Amino acid sequence: MLELKDVHVFRGRKEIVKGVSLKIREGERHVLMGPNGSGKSTLALAIMGSPRYKVKGKVTFEGRDLTRLPPEERAREGIFLAFQHPPSIQGVRVYHFMRELKSRFGPFDEGLVKEFMDREVNVGFSGGEKKRFEIAQLLALKPKLAIIDEVDAGLDVDHHNPHRRSGKGDEGIEGSHHGGRKDREGGGKRVDKGSEEKGVRCA
Repeated sequence: MLELKDVHVFRGRKEIVKGVSLKIREGERHVLMGPNGSGKSTLALAIMGSPRYKVKGKVTFEGRDLTRLPPEERAREGIFLAFQHPPSIQGVRVYHFMRELKSRFGPFDEGLVKEFMDREVNVGFSGGEKKRFEIAQLLALKPKLAIIDEVDAGLDVDHHNPHRRSGKGDEGIEGSHHGGRKDREGGGKRVDKGSEEKGVRCA
């Protein structure tokens, strides 16, 4: 489904991600683990095509080379990125945002955001509210592949379950710096990549 081949990511002259190769098959979930500053968010943004980064290597999704595609084209291909720090959008209420999603993608469970429908998107939201809004968008869009950056950002990591299903399989990537907790969950095999960049585990 998604394959990275010797991907290097640069911001200016600084190399942040150094030669990551990764293959995600349909139905798999991978967890990228590492300390703050190790490149997890950078890799997620690079997969999504953020213009702030230069990428060397190859990124393919369902056999199509995405390397030169802009973010909106990658989204149309079925890739979703939940940001670690979602932006606020003043003047746009959650109700109107979700209504637009519903008109384009059909009905979905609005329970996660029902209590703040009249508020502006992410304006004054707590960390947990922002994450709930990101997950609500994920459920509405039903992407083929979901990338969730810092799934537990703003949440109590001992009392949440980020793995609610979107209804279109479990394909995805999650990034987290809570290595101890992730190591105890799922019983998956962890594969270290030989550098401080990150470990990849298929749970």
